[in-house]
Amino acid sequence: MPVYLTAVIIGLPVVGLAFVLAGGQRRVMLIAGLGLAALSPLSMLYENRYWTADRIFGGGWGIEDALFGFSFGSVVWLVAVWPARATCPSLMKVTVRQALLRAIAPIAAGLATLAAARGAGIGFGMAAIAGHCAALAYLLIRRPDLLSLLARPLLVYVPYYFAVVGLTTAIHPAFPGFWAGGEFVGTAFFGLPVEEFLWMATAAMLYPAFVAHALDLHPLRRARQQRHGPASDHQAGDHQQGPRRREALP
Repeated sequence: MPVYLTAVIIGLPVVGLAFVLAGGQRRVMLIAGLGLAALSPLSMLYENRYWTADRIFGGGWGIEDALFGFSFGSVVWLVAVWPARATCPSLMKVTVRQALLRAIAPIAAGLATLAAARGAGIGFGMAAIAGHCAALAYLLIRRPDLLSLLARPLLVYVPYYFAVVGLTTAIHPAFPGFWAGGEFVGTAFFGLPVEEFLWMATAAMLYPAFVAHALDLHPLRRARQQRHGPASDHQAGDHQQGPRRREALP
């Protein structure tokens, strides 16, 4: 079996389990997965610059990239909003057209930064990481509340991703050799260039924030409101009843 496809297949059971555990987040997980699968042709920018993969049908993009995009997009969203997994976000705030329009600015910021970094002579890996950071900075400036979505993907999804890479390498020891674009900074950990660790860390933080922005979702805020709402109402009721209780006293 081709190495890249092996890596993707290893992660599919986790994707299935994530959908089982997702509760009210399944619709957004599906949209997040399909959205990144639709963006997966951008992988052609990486071919022979950042890595060279063995796709079933060859070329710089293939079904493996789409499957990886769906797996990454859906699972990293659930990880980011895990405390809100039981809630069912309303997707009626924005139309498809509005969501696409909201997605343009962060994508443009990332691609423009990547192009500028490449023009300055920076290797493709670091240029792509700079693009991630620029898009994320745009999102956080527009919506500082998105900061609450960053920690879990960094602490949970990133180690999971490299566990899959490690398992794939155990099956196909040549797998780390895919990252051989010739434009790396030269530092490697566990056979992988340092760019791969930084790339995945920034991508895992960026994508849930991007989805929340494009769909105008506030999942963790809504979860907190649902969690504390009844108690707050009860306290408000006690406060309102307090004067009447005191008036009833002799």
